[in-house]
Amino acid sequence: MTEEFEEHGVKINVKGTVQAPKKNEVMFNSEMMVNRSIVLCALAAYSESGRCINGQIRCLDALGATGVSGLAWSRNVPKAVVVINDQLPAATQRITENAASMD
Repeated sequence: MTEEFEEHGVKINVKGTVQAPKKNEVMFNSEMMVNRSIVLCALAAYSESGRCINGQIRCLDALGATGVSGLAWSRNVPKAVVVINDQLPAATQRITENAASMD
């Protein structure tokens, strides 16, 4: 697997990740791209529907791993306020690094 991966306009570092969560602290599964795309489309549709309270959407990516989902939400849905976290320190560090590289 390459060390960088781009999805929905978000470039992330996936160095040292594996697709099996029990084998590494930071997991990235490229095969889940379709699922992440569906969630992003649903979030964008909800945002455009006008049914958001105060025009703002709050999103939590509680098992962020590399942060690819939450970072894509943040980049592609301007009304979304996104919080990304993970219980594993290595994953939290990777999320922070990937978020910093977006600036």
